[in-house]
Amino acid sequence: MMRILFHFRFMVLLFILPLTVGAQTNSLRKYKRNEFSFKSTVMRNAEGEMTAVNVGAYVGKNLIDQFVTELPGTPMKTTADAVGKISEPDVNGDGFPDVTIYLGYYGSHPNDSYYEALIWDEEHGCFLLADGYKDLADPMIDEETHLITTNLRDGPEARVTDYYGWQHNKIRHLRSESVRIDDPNPISYYGLLDLPLCRYNAKLDGRISVIIAFQENNDNTVAGYIYYPKAKHPAPILIIGSVSHQNDADYYNLSEYQSDGLITGDISIKHQLIDGWDHQVEGTWTNPKTRKEMKLTDVIFNREVPRWFTKSLFAPENSGKIDRFIKKETIKEK
Repeated sequence: MMRILFHFRFMVLLFILPLTVGAQTNSLRKYKRNEFSFKSTVMRNAEGEMTAVNVGAYVGKNLIDQFVTELPGTPMKTTADAVGKISEPDVNGDGFPDVTIYLGYYGSHPNDSYYEALIWDEEHGCFLLADGYKDLADPMIDEETHLITTNLRDGPEARVTDYYGWQHNKIRHLRSESVRIDDPNPISYYGLLDLPLCRYNAKLDGRISVIIAFQENNDNTVAGYIYYPKAKHPAPILIIGSVSHQNDADYYNLSEYQSDGLITGDISIKHQLIDGWDHQVEGTWTNPKTRKEMKLTDVIFNREVPRWFTKSLFAPENSGKIDRFIKKETIKEK
C-alpha cells in the first residue's frame, strides 16, 4: 500500500510540475535570451469560442515554460485571426527583448485592444508573466522613456493619458494627465520624471477644501504641494516629508513650508489598498504652533496631475530648492 501511494504521489508531481515552475527548474544551466523561440495556441471552449492563449517558450525543440492567459471576453471577429500574435519589443527598457501577445480587440471604445506580456529576467534566465499589463487598454511603449501609456477620451472635449512604469515584472501606475482636445496651448508634464504621483482631494474637518499632491523617490523622500482652492489667493505650498511602508499600508509624514522656510502645518496620511482596488485613506493636518488638529475627510485618491504641478521637485534643477528642507525634516525625525 505504501509503495502504491508513493508511485501515485510521484505521478501527480510529474503532472503538475511543468505548469507551476519556471524555466530554470527544467535545467541546471542558465538560459540566454537569444536561445528562446515561442509558439502560441488559441484555446477554445466546447462551443468553439476563444477563451485563452497558451504560449510555449522553447529552447531548440524543448519546451522550457508555458504561460496561459485568459481572454477578457470574446474578441471582435475582425481581429480574431490575429489573437495570439507574438511580438518581441523591449517593454521595460532593460535592454533585453520581452514578449507581447495580442489578445484581441473588444470594441467598447476605439482604444480597446489588449495584450499580455512576458518579461525577461536576466538574473535568473527565464521569463516572468507581467503583473497588470493585460489590464491596460491599447498600451503604447515610449521608445525613449520606456514608459507605458494609454489614451482614452473623457467625454467629447478631453483626453486622458495614463503613464505606467515597472517594478520588476509589475506594472506601476505613475500618473494621469487630462488635456482638453481643443486647447491651443496644452500644459506639458514631461518634467515629472518617472516617479509615481499621489493626489488627495479632501477637506479639513469637512470644511476647508485641500488638494495634496506629491511624488516619492527611491529614498522614501516625499515632495510636492498642498493647495487651498478657496483661499483668497490660492497658490501651491511646498510640502516635504517621508514615507514608510508597513503591513501593506503607506504612512506619509509631511511638513507644509512657506517660502521663507516657516512650517505652517504638519500632515500625516495613512493609505491602505484593500483587495487591490479599495483605497482607504485617513489622516490629519496639525498646526505646529497651537497643535490644533483637523482630520482629513471626504478624501478622494487618484493620480491625476494638477495643472499647477508641472515639474518634479526631484528634478536635478530643483535639488537645491528642497535640500535645505529635507535636512530640516531629518533633524525633526531625530
